Amino acid sequence: MLITRVITAAFFGAGLILTVLFLPTRAVAVVFGALWLAGAWEWAGFARFGLAARGLYSALFALAMVAVWLHFDARVAGVVLGAALFWWLVALVAVATFP
Repeated sequence: MLITRVITAAFFGAGLILTVLFLPTRAVAVVFGALWLAGAWEWAGFARFGLAARGLYSALFALAMVAVWLHFDARVAGVVLGAALFWWLVALVAVATFP
């Protein structure tokens, strides 16, 4: 089981390095966006969302990514980073206080 994860990580790691080094910036953003969407889908599964809720969560995540992509500037970056910081603080408290 561990060897499978190591091999998978090696292939994905090599793929990401090649992506960052050799693709244009927009293509890298699309690849990372697809990976983040896959991560959102997996997170929703870990949270035991139903199939419809997983789809809705992933769709909202994709919509937020597109909105940020289209309207990105320094002010938007500050808002997005502030929201992310708030979310991670909430998650930290939730994990720390979980019975």
